Amino acid sequence: VALALDAPTSVTCKQVVIAAVGDFLTVGKDPNNPSGYPGILAMRLSGAAQVINFGEMKATMREGGIVSYSNSEPYQSLLKSNPDIVTFMLGTNDAKHGFWDEVAFKKGAKSLIMDCLSLASRPRVLVFQPPPLYRDGVQSLRQKVVNDHERSALPQAVASTESSGSVEYSMAVWNAMGGAALRCKECYFAEGEINDGIHPTSIGFKKMAAAVFDSLMAQDALASALVGNNKEPRGNKSVTEISTADQIRANTQVIGAGSNLMQPLPAEELPTTTTQPEPVNTPESDDFELTGALEKEAPIPQGLPTDVVQTIVNARTKESLGKDAPPPRNVKGDAQSRQVETPENGNLKASGRRGC
Repeated sequence: VALALDAPTSVTCKQVVIAAVGDFLTVGKDPNNPSGYPGILAMRLSGAAQVINFGEMKATMREGGIVSYSNSEPYQSLLKSNPDIVTFMLGTNDAKHGFWDEVAFKKGAKSLIMDCLSLASRPRVLVFQPPPLYRDGVQSLRQKVVNDHERSALPQAVASTESSGSVEYSMAVWNAMGGAALRCKECYFAEGEINDGIHPTSIGFKKMAAAVFDSLMAQDALASALVGNNKEPRGNKSVTEISTADQIRANTQVIGAGSNLMQPLPAEELPTTTTQPEPVNTPESDDFELTGALEKEAPIPQGLPTDVVQTIVNARTKESLGKDAPPPRNVKGDAQSRQVETPENGNLKASGRRGC
């Protein structure tokens, strides 16, 4: 029996219907995700679509198989439905030991894809390469068939439909689940999970859903479904007012996975941080100290006449503070000015500078 996952009722335009066709990977085996990736996809779409799970456990692509998908109850329900988009992911069970037949696989794939394309609603069909197997021989499944042979057979079957524009082949799920290098161990192995290298973990199902979601967004399939095939949105909203793939993606990123598709994004707030002016040292007190590069200059040699010391200090101070800086305090000794210690009394200082 197909599992319908109704999206929020607050959506005011025509709701896109997505039919998810597949096997156990679509039905879902993880107890934390009983509806497989379609349930997570429905939440990611934030009310933009109704996702219907037409998955069948143990289903095969080829006819006359262990449980051929074309002989299943979900398949019969699919033929009576009117989806705008079909996400298609089958083939893993065709890798059973002694069952693989490439010719029959391609024939079955082409037949099922053409059946989907022939539905009255004329849906777009997205065919996803099933994820890789991480172990060989589990439940008699041959890793080489899934990871090698089917990777070449399935795109050939899609190409043979000669339905350019209406059907697309995608490696998105395959890549998200680790690809040929099996890079996503957490997609299949985690505490409390089945851990057989075939059935995805909670993380794996989420990655599958994200890959399908991204494919729908990249191809703008949802917006096309809303305005295509002579289907008018409900109410008085024009086509240009209907949320597009960009709006869906933006809502999800900004508001969260539970956001309402038709809600506008919150106004962008400008930063409120106040820039504090950088403090500027000015020679206003006896403890004035030049900083930065000036501290790194070589000390003024001792034994120089006072007027020479004054000239050097003036030049360095002006260079450090800029051409418009006030002149530094005069270091020449007289009755009104501060006494400058000279080499005769041991320590040479100029305008309170340290290390000179």
